[in-house]
Amino acid sequence: MRVIILSLALLMMCGTNGTGGRAANGPRPQSTPAASPQDAAPWETYTYHGEEFSVALPEMPTVHPTTRLLRDTNRNYEEGRIIGAYGDGIVYLIHVYDRPRVNETVDYFASYYKTNDLGAAYQMFAVGELKLAGFKGKKYEIKLAKAETDAPIMPIYIYQAKKHTYLLEVYGAAESQPAARQFLTSFKLMNSPAGRKIEDDDAGPTPAPAAPALAPTPTAVAAASGTEPTAKPAFTIKEVVRRAVIVSKPEPSFTEIARMNNLTGEVLLRMVLGSNGHVQNIVPIKRLGDGLTEQAVRAARHIKFVPAQKDGRFVSQYVTVVYNFNIY
Repeated sequence: MRVIILSLALLMMCGTNGTGGRAANGPRPQSTPAASPQDAAPWETYTYHGEEFSVALPEMPTVHPTTRLLRDTNRNYEEGRIIGAYGDGIVYLIHVYDRPRVNETVDYFASYYKTNDLGAAYQMFAVGELKLAGFKGKKYEIKLAKAETDAPIMPIYIYQAKKHTYLLEVYGAAESQPAARQFLTSFKLMNSPAGRKIEDDDAGPTPAPAAPALAPTPTAVAAASGTEPTAKPAFTIKEVVRRAVIVSKPEPSFTEIARMNNLTGEVLLRMVLGSNGHVQNIVPIKRLGDGLTEQAVRAARHIKFVPAQKDGRFVSQYVTVVYNFNIY
C-alpha cells in the first residue's frame, strides 16, 4: 500500500512522498516557536507492555502496529510498532522491531530505516558507538541533503536489547536542545521497566459519515468521528508560511474479509493537522467496505507531524489523505 498526503485545496504534497519516505520538496526542519514556561506540559515516564524500555515523553504517546520484511527473505515478515509523541514543535518516535535475527545488526536496521522511512531526500551517517545497560547501540545523524543553514542535524539512536531493536528518532530539534536531550537520555533498558503504561488505542473511533457538499462545523465533525474539534481556525496550504511536516504516516492494515473478497481501491480522508500536533476532524470523503475505511481512519489518527506556521506561531492546516489498498 502507498499513502499519499495531499492538500485539501490544491491536492499538493504535504511534507511526505508516496513511498513511505519524507519528501524532498517538503519543508525543511526548522527552529520552532519557543513555548512559554506556563505552556510546557510536565513530562512523564512511560513504558509499554511486553517491552524492555522506559522513556520520558511530553504526552501520552500513540502506538501503531507495523511489519518489516526479514533480511534475506522475500515474503517473511516480523511484527513491530511505532510509538510516537509530540511536544512544542518536536516529534519523538520509537521504532520497535520485534525479535531481530542474528543477521539483522544495528547497521542493518539503520539502513532499513533509511530506505523505508527517510528516502533519498535525507542523508544519514554513523557518528559513534553507544552502550546502555550492557546493550550495544550506535548513534546516527540525519539531515536534508539540500538543507539550508538553519536546518538542524537530528539524532538517531539505535539499541539492540534481548527481544527487540529500538530506534529513537527526534525530528525538529538538534541533539543539543534540552527537550531532545531529555528524550534521548531518559531511555532506559531493563527487564522490568517502571513507568506509566502506554494505552493501546488501536481500536480507534468509528469514522464520521461521508462528508457532505458543504463542510459541517468542527464540533459536529468531532462528535461524529470521535476526534477532538479544531480549537483554532485551520488554514489552507496557501495561507501558511511554513506548511505542516508529516514525520510519521503509519500504513493501514488489510482486514481478513477484504483480503478474502479481493477488495482494492482507495480511501480518501479529509482532516486537520492541528496546531497542537494532533490529527483532528477526520471525515471520510471516499470509502471502501469490509472495514478498510475504519482501518484508514485508525492509521490517520496516528500520523505524527510538526504543525504549520503562520505569523510566528503554530497553526492548524487542512489536508486530504489518500490511502491506497492493493493486494500483492
